[in-house]
Amino acid sequence: MEPMSSGILRGGDTVYVVAADREGMAISHINSPYMGFGSGLVVPDTGIKLQNRGRLFSLDPERPTCYAPGKRPFHTIIPGALYRNGNLLGVFGVMGGDHQAQAHAQIVSNMVDYGMPPQEAVEHPCFHHDQATNTVALENGVPAHVQGRLRRLGHRLVHETAAGLGGGQIIVRLRESWVAGSDHRKDGHTAAF
Repeated sequence: MEPMSSGILRGGDTVYVVAADREGMAISHINSPYMGFGSGLVVPDTGIKLQNRGRLFSLDPERPTCYAPGKRPFHTIIPGALYRNGNLLGVFGVMGGDHQAQAHAQIVSNMVDYGMPPQEAVEHPCFHHDQATNTVALENGVPAHVQGRLRRLGHRLVHETAAGLGGGQIIVRLRESWVAGSDHRKDGHTAAF
């Protein structure tokens, strides 16, 4: 991506928004037109462009992504919600292509397994495992002893920039309040009113 004269990067088509209110209602919403302008169609009188995620289906009956009942194309429109004992604990999401599902799991693990607060959970150094090549892309900050152990287990390690590993936001219920976190890897922030 090339920066505009303002310093803002051109490109990118995914927007993630998370919000919660005092009544305990919350929303996790991700919008990604796919392939820049999406389908090329715009809802009349709104300026809202429509996505074209269906492009990931195939009409070839020999392909595993062949369009058929009950099948779904691979895509990364996966906003998340956390529940405990049937009660909403929080909402979160990550932008980041095929890294998205792994990033979701890492954020939840950071909070549940390691007791991190939301901001620390989304900012913690992360990794992406490519099963096909047994490659693990590591962000700066992953400790040397962890890298050594991964190598001993046979993984090929590569360095990944923070921008290459997505980024997200999270809001979690803490008693009668909401606590939020916004990832430094993407443009965003938290706000309360």
